[in-house]
Formats: sequence, C-alpha cells, structure tokens
Amino acid sequence: MIVQRQSGANPIGVFLRVITWPFRKIFGAVAWLVGVIIAAMIRSVVSFIVGLVLLALVVALITTYGVALWDSNMNTLQAFSLMLERITTFFQTLLHIQQSVPPGN
Repeated sequence: MIVQRQSGANPIGVFLRVITWPFRKIFGAVAWLVGVIIAAMIRSVVSFIVGLVLLALVVALITTYGVALWDSNMNTLQAFSLMLERITTFFQTLLHIQQSVPPGN
C-alpha cells in the first residue's frame, strides 16, 4: 500500500514552525519593547533640548533687560525701549551675517 502525503504538509517544516514559534514571539516582543524605549528616549532628549533652548531664551531676555535697566540708570521705560533696540540690532546683525556668507555648493 502506497501512502501519499499532502502537498505542503512537510513534517520537518511543521516541527520547525512549532519549535520556533515561541522564539519568534519573544523576539517580536523584545523588538517592540526596544522600539518603545528608543522612541521614549528620543522624545525625552528632544524635550530636554527644547527646555534648554527656552531656558536660554528666558535668561537672555532677563539679562538683556537687566543690562538695559542698569545702562538707563534704573529708568524702566527707557530700559524697555533700549532692550527692544538691542534685540532688533542683534537680529539685524544676524541677517547681515547670513547675507554676507556665500552660498554653499
């Protein structure tokens, strides 16, 4: 009597799929966890950098106002206008520097 196998029912393949199934699930879970950890790390690094930039901006504004207040002999209105003038001059200088740099290749 001749027994024919069904096509696609490879016993070795079925055995390997059964053996490797838990390892594939574990590897998938570990890969997902690593992805979540990396995404959280990137998010926290970006928020840290944004926080530093905002802190530097606030410190720069307070310092600029303090220096302007000192230069104007504690005249608040004059110090505010002097601070705005210095900030405007700073941005105009940045624009001038940016325009004077030759374009890259």
